[in-house]
Amino acid sequence: MRAMRFRSGRMISRMWGERLKTSLVGKVLTTNTFNREAFKQTMLMIWSTVREVVVKDIGETLFLFIFATEKDRQKVLRSGPWNFDKALVLLETPDGSIAPSKMLLKYADFWIQVHNVPLSYMSTNMGRQIGNSFGRCLDVMEGMDGECLGRFLRIRVRVDVSKPLRQGKKMLPPSGNTVFVEFRYERLPEFCFCCGRVGHVFKECSFVDQVAKQARSVGCLFGT
Repeated sequence: MRAMRFRSGRMISRMWGERLKTSLVGKVLTTNTFNREAFKQTMLMIWSTVREVVVKDIGETLFLFIFATEKDRQKVLRSGPWNFDKALVLLETPDGSIAPSKMLLKYADFWIQVHNVPLSYMSTNMGRQIGNSFGRCLDVMEGMDGECLGRFLRIRVRVDVSKPLRQGKKMLPPSGNTVFVEFRYERLPEFCFCCGRVGHVFKECSFVDQVAKQARSVGCLFGT
C-alpha cells in the first residue's frame, strides 16, 4: 500500500506542536481494570500544579496531560514516580510523529537507597557508577557539606521497568572481600515477588517457570 505523505507545515497544527512540548503521555501499568475518572482526578489532586492541567483519554490505559506551563510539567517529572491504586504511572514526553500506542513507555525515575556500601565507596562518583550500571543515573543525593557519608547512598536512576528490578550489586572494595550492596526502591508500587517485574502480581505472573529455572542455575531472583 502506498504511504501518504504529509507536509508538516500544512497538515500539522503549529499550536498542537507547541502544546505537545508542555505535555506528558501517561500510562497506568496494571493488568487490572481501573476507574479512569478517579485516576484523572487523583493525579490532578496529588500533583497540585499552579495552573490547570487538561487530561485527554488517548488509549485503553493511556492519557495525555497538557500542562499550562513547563514549570508545572517539570515539577511533576521531578517529583515522581507516581502511583495510582498501587500501580505505577509511567510518564513520557509525547512524540507527535508517532501514535501514542507505539510510544515506548517503560522507564520510571526512582530514588534508590544503596545499603551496605563500604565507607571508601560512599561518594558521588561511586553513586553515579552504581546507578549507571543498571540504568541511567540522574542524581546522587549529597549532604550540606557535599559529602555522601551516611547510612546509605541515595541515587536517582531511570529504570527500565519492563525488566526485573535489580536487588543489588556485587562490589569488590580495596580490602579484596566481595560485598553485596542492597537496593531499596522508594515509593515502589505493587510488583511481582516472583519475577521482580512491575505491572503485575505473583498470581498473574507468566514467568514462573523461567524464574524457577534461573534460580536453580544462578541461585538468585530478579535482575542480576
